[in-house]
Amino acid sequence: MVSRARLTGIAAAAFVLIVAGTVVSLGRGDDSAGSAGETDAEQLTVSLKRYRRDEARRVIQAAVTNRGATPITVERLQLETAGFTPVAASAQDAVIRPGDRIDLPIQLGEGRCDHNEASPSRPPTAGPATVVVRVRSADTSSHELRLPLPQPVELLDRILALECRQRALAQAVDIGFGDSWTNGVARGRPALFGSIGISRRPGSRPAPSVTVVDLAGTVIFGMRPAGPRSAPPVQLGSAAQALTIPVEIIVERCDGHALAESKRSYFFPLWISLGSEPEVYLSIQPDDAVRRQMEALIRDACNLGG
Repeated sequence: MVSRARLTGIAAAAFVLIVAGTVVSLGRGDDSAGSAGETDAEQLTVSLKRYRRDEARRVIQAAVTNRGATPITVERLQLETAGFTPVAASAQDAVIRPGDRIDLPIQLGEGRCDHNEASPSRPPTAGPATVVVRVRSADTSSHELRLPLPQPVELLDRILALECRQRALAQAVDIGFGDSWTNGVARGRPALFGSIGISRRPGSRPAPSVTVVDLAGTVIFGMRPAGPRSAPPVQLGSAAQALTIPVEIIVERCDGHALAESKRSYFFPLWISLGSEPEVYLSIQPDDAVRRQMEALIRDACNLGG
């Protein structure tokens, strides 16, 4: 039996620099998109970005800058774009003083993978996007501003393309740890020997190849293929229904910081491609029974007793 994989987007740390109202990304990681122009009334500019911490919550940040001479209160905020399902405006109640910039969270709806004519050579795009802001200044009542973002909005396009590849992969195959694990020794350390399984979902058509490009361990655990024949890249051919990759898992860190602070110790990363599509990062987690075996491995390898 193979458990379903939890799919997550690729993310890495980076710095973000805002120059003259435009977001410029330095290096890999936090995504950003160009800003909208200033409004005549409030002198507001807005840009979109995303940090690592936002991904699991399906949140992006609207960086709102007050370029006027008086404080402005942002009461509500909403993103409008054809590429994602609508989400109601979120309450903010954020005061932005002259010259200040505040990052305000916007919940992102589900990606619409079929809203335009996408193909492997032409990934889906989010299309036009507008940030709708309800504001209040010291001498005016609340009113709404519509701030269009310059096209293309690369941040939204990247999120949508990745989400659609993840969805296509999840619809085609189940990926997860196998049920049978045994104890042994690997690299001179206590180890668990088991497998990762990939199986096609019933009725998934067409049946493109599925390639495991790479796999890795976590902060505590080291995981690698158990034998040269199972080393990535490993492929489930278009005519095959299932693939089993033997793996070995050892404990690589026993220090208190790793054991106490690692919140993702049981999220094991894989990089997988479907047909000719670019690879997708995902993570798989053990079920309760396999997790108990991994916890016992920590106690054994780190001499924790119990």
